[in-house]
Amino acid sequence: MKAAAFLVAIGLMMGTGVSLHAQTVFVDANAVGANNGSSWADAYVDLQDALSATASGQLWVAQGSYRPAPVGQPTISFQLKNQVALYGGFAGTETSLSQRDVILHPTVLSGDLAADDTYGGFSNWWQFGWGNSVRTAVASSTAVA
Repeated sequence: MKAAAFLVAIGLMMGTGVSLHAQTVFVDANAVGANNGSSWADAYVDLQDALSATASGQLWVAQGSYRPAPVGQPTISFQLKNQVALYGGFAGTETSLSQRDVILHPTVLSGDLAADDTYGGFSNWWQFGWGNSVRTAVASSTAVA
């Protein structure tokens, strides 16, 4: 049986109560630096680690697909937090939120922990409900399946 999953192509912001001078924490699965989130070069490589380590502020997540756990752990999920805003659509070089491009640099939160789901095979795939997807987030201008 396929794992319960959710998929969010992050368009705008998820989260509430973030101040205008919030801390920015960086996440990039391809980063090779200190893995502490302090810059794109030293970005966390795991979104789950970044969420766990961040009490408030903004998480800027570079393009790519992120799972909350390794394949084969179907009971794990991303735990979004109040006071932490999650933004995607980054190439991994931006210095301003306005520089991101969610179409050119899609960021996907995938709950396919069995690595057996197929999606994205046609242009409007996000409009159809998948049998093992659970809607767990509310977002503006995003695809939630």
